Amino acid sequence: MIESHHALLSRVGDRDSPTEIFRRADLVDLSLGAIRFGVPSAIVTEVRQSFPNAGFHRFLVRAFGRRALTHPFALAPMLKWRPGRSG
Repeated sequence: MIESHHALLSRVGDRDSPTEIFRRADLVDLSLGAIRFGVPSAIVTEVRQSFPNAGFHRFLVRAFGRRALTHPFALAPMLKWRPGRSG
């Protein structure tokens, strides 16, 4: 699950796997609810209010900014297009 949750695309047939559910939740969090996979915006808002990000997104912006200076074509090495076979 940890290895595959940063994948941008899911594996075919993986819709209900714990890894896919975690991957989608992580993407909803990362996008601040702009990507919701059908989750109502009211629920996203409620979760965001209940669990503040404590500067996480600000950290990501700074980290990507620093990485852009040294690796402009590999800003996010943790991202993958699809989960690995073990995902």
